[in-house]
Amino acid sequence: MDENKKKQAEKVYATLVNYFDGKGFSHTDEPEELVLRCTFKTDDLPADLRFKIIGELDLIHLLSTIPVQLSADRIEEGCLAACSASNDLFDGNFIVNSEDGSIVYKLSYYYTGSIIGEEMIDYMLDMGLAMIDRYNDRFLLLQKGLLSAAEFVAQDE
Repeated sequence: MDENKKKQAEKVYATLVNYFDGKGFSHTDEPEELVLRCTFKTDDLPADLRFKIIGELDLIHLLSTIPVQLSADRIEEGCLAACSASNDLFDGNFIVNSEDGSIVYKLSYYYTGSIIGEEMIDYMLDMGLAMIDRYNDRFLLLQKGLLSAAEFVAQDE
């Protein structure tokens, strides 16, 4: 990685760590990988979030894990639901791992020529937590076979 990109990535990572420290939020740092992990309590479940700074791409990336694992026979339906739900989102998208059935909400922003500040981190954190709160119950019902992909999406209409 070019030295300027490396310095900018480290600066964005330091901003992220300082934000969490300043708010008193518990987190685990992986500075060599420019990764910060944290867990928050949502309305009903814990939310695991992972921020990663990808310096080569000038990107701050958030993965918010949906605490539901789809069984092999529900992955196709889960992919349909995730794709349809993502289509209605103005920011971010859902990803279903077709091998293990794990589900994440992904949100990324380029920081080329800009400054990542508290407002952006607030927004990313709020979105990551809101998507878990909004969709975890639906993914759980879908996993249990109590909701189809069409019914999953219809709840937003």
